[in-house]
Amino acid sequence: MRTPLLSYARSRRVSAALAIGLALSVAVPALSPLPVRAATTTLSAPQPRPWGPYYAPGRYAQATGTITVFPAAIHPLQIPYARMVKIDGEVRDLTSPAVTLANTCGWAMFRFTHSPTYTSYEHVATCTFLTPRLIRLTKENVRQVEMQVCAGPLTVKAPRCITDGTWQTLYIAR
Repeated sequence: MRTPLLSYARSRRVSAALAIGLALSVAVPALSPLPVRAATTTLSAPQPRPWGPYYAPGRYAQATGTITVFPAAIHPLQIPYARMVKIDGEVRDLTSPAVTLANTCGWAMFRFTHSPTYTSYEHVATCTFLTPRLIRLTKENVRQVEMQVCAGPLTVKAPRCITDGTWQTLYIAR
C-alpha cells in the first residue's frame, strides 16, 4: 500500500525529469550547428542591377549599363561597404559636327567614395557620333558609387560636369 508521502515524492521526481527533458529539447537544438541541409546550400552570386539610361543636359550624350555589387562580410559595428563593385555599360555621343558648331564628346563620369577622406574618379569618353564606347570598371572597398553624363570637348582633361550637374547614385552601402 502506498503512502501519500511516497506518491508526492514520485510525482516531484517525474515533474523534475519532465522539466529537464523539456529544457534540453529546447536548448540542445539552439546550441547545435545548423542542419546539414542548410549548410550545403550555395550562396547565389550577386546579380547585376541595371542603371540608366542617363542623359547629358540637352541630350548630347547617353549612358546605360549594369552594376554588380559584391558585399563585404563585416562586423555588426562596422560601417557597411562593398568588397568589390563592377560596372559594365556603354556611353554614346549624340552630337555631330553638322548639328553643333564644335564636335563634342559624350562623357560618363564615375565617382567612387571609399571612405569619408578618400574619393576616386573614373571617366569614359567617346567622340564618335552614335557609336557606343564600352564601360568596364572595377573598384574595391567602395561605400558609394555615383555617375554623371555630360558632353564637352575632348581637349579638356575632365569636362565641367565634374562640378556642375547632378550626380546619379548607382549604389550606396546600407
